[in-house]
Amino acid sequence: NGYGADIILENVGRKTLDQSLLSAATNSYVVMIGTGRLPEQLPKMPGLFMKNITMKAISNASAEMLAKMVKAYSASNLEPLIAGKFDFLDAAKAFQIQKQHIEVGKVIIEIN
Repeated sequence: NGYGADIILENVGRKTLDQSLLSAATNSYVVMIGTGRLPEQLPKMPGLFMKNITMKAISNASAEMLAKMVKAYSASNLEPLIAGKFDFLDAAKAFQIQKQHIEVGKVIIEIN
C-alpha cells in the first residue's frame, strides 16, 4: 500500500536491519529474533524516531512462543529469505558463504 509494514520480523541480523527500518510504517514494530552479537555499527536512528518505531528483541524464547510464531507464520503468505541450499557433502561451501556474508538470508544444509 506504499505505507510500509506494521510488523517486521527481522531474523537476518544487523546486515538487513536498515532495510527493515526503511520498510516499516509509521507507528510500527520491528522485532529482532535471535539478536546475536552486538553490532559493530548501530542502525540509522532517524528512521526509528521519525517513524515512531518500537523495537523489540527476542534472544531467548519459550517453546510456547515458538509454537505461536510457527502457527502465525504458517497462516501467512510470508516466504523465508534463503541465501542458498547445499547438500551435506557441500557443507564446507555453505559455511564459507555464511562466514563471508556473500548472500543475505539463511543457509540451508540438507541431509539426505
